[in-house]
Amino acid sequence: MTTDQYRKTYSMLQKSYEKQAYRIVKKHLKMIIKGLSLGNVTVDNAQMTVYDGFDVKHLKTMYIELYRAIGLKHGEFVVRNIDSDTKDIGLTFFQVFFNNLINTVLINSIGSRITTVSETMIDAIVTIIKDAYKTEDLNIMQVRKMIYDKVRDNNFYRWQALRIARTETTTISNYATLQAGRASRLVMTKKWVSIQNERTRVTPEDQFDHLNMNNNTVDLEDLFVVNGKDGDNAVMYPGDQELGLAGNIINCRCAMTLVPKRNATGGLMRKE
Repeated sequence: MTTDQYRKTYSMLQKSYEKQAYRIVKKHLKMIIKGLSLGNVTVDNAQMTVYDGFDVKHLKTMYIELYRAIGLKHGEFVVRNIDSDTKDIGLTFFQVFFNNLINTVLINSIGSRITTVSETMIDAIVTIIKDAYKTEDLNIMQVRKMIYDKVRDNNFYRWQALRIARTETTTISNYATLQAGRASRLVMTKKWVSIQNERTRVTPEDQFDHLNMNNNTVDLEDLFVVNGKDGDNAVMYPGDQELGLAGNIINCRCAMTLVPKRNATGGLMRKE
């Protein structure tokens, strides 16, 4: 599959992944909101009340579900693409390999993302509570009803779910591509694939340049160095939330594809 073919296919897959991710994220955010007890909330105890009632176990479950639904699916697509070109039949091994990652490595590595999502939502809810108490001509019961209505309104966590779904779709699909390369019996390089349109970030208009990252190729375990107007940022893959700065990863739509490495005679290089 050529880079242009991969870009076109990934763009279509990404749309379906985002829809699926949005449904998963919205479902878990709704459960968190439903579990909040705000009956006795005041301006003074708002932060503590929301923090104590915010059940992060739903976010942990949410991330595992996202990686199983999107990561596994996209990784399988990448492996099939490699297999069709190289006859490196490794789909079953990848499935076992990736599921083991979800159960071990990922549970530990998603901690910072759970914290970020929690803090963002808690701050948004506390703002609603404090703003409600500033409303004039309402008694305490009316204020608390207003808080419940706003916090449990679909539109409140809809934008939160959309933001998370968009960012996580890129992160998870490209993480799965990286793991497909690691699971393959072939020595791999990885290639950055930018969307290449007017929305693609480019300096100096944006903090980082993704437009000119297109076709940038490095060895599988090496880092991509993304040029930025205030300094470069090295990442393992587009949307890398462990190494990537906010301006480099939030709402990033770039993809990554794998290219088998060849020796001097053009033969495929296999791992020892």
